[in-house]
Amino acid sequence: MADRTTIIGLIVAGYGAILATINSAVQLIAHRRDRVDVMLIVRPNMKTNMRGYSNMTLTLVTASNRGKRPVTIEGFSAKLLDSRNQYLMTDVRPPLPCLLSESQSVTAFVNEAKADHTYIEEYFVWDSVGRQFKLRIAPWYRCPFSRFRRRFAPIKRSLK
Repeated sequence: MADRTTIIGLIVAGYGAILATINSAVQLIAHRRDRVDVMLIVRPNMKTNMRGYSNMTLTLVTASNRGKRPVTIEGFSAKLLDSRNQYLMTDVRPPLPCLLSESQSVTAFVNEAKADHTYIEEYFVWDSVGRQFKLRIAPWYRCPFSRFRRRFAPIKRSLK
């Protein structure tokens, strides 16, 4: 027959193991919740009366920080279908680089008359560490063919 102290020791050890597992799960959830999380929102066909944009049709690309940690946004871009070229968005408010705290956002303005948005595979922003946050807008069945064509497309280089 087992000694009474051995039984009590096993119960305490089991209780400690259960508490440690629960504590680890809570810490993992808190760590996942507190990380950087940038969400992109694209709003096409927007009209505005702002100075400099009167009677223009714009596409607004907004990057918002949903996470609790601050992130510095360095740039906005769009990857084109079937091409190695990218479309860099330079008209950004507030100006880049922009530090986004929790629930803050930055918006890029694109004139739809100058850019054809039907050939855009995805919009993305990148931060100061090089992480990319993407929003794919092309249909899923166009993307693999686009990546295949992009991989074997010739690279155009100029020596200017």
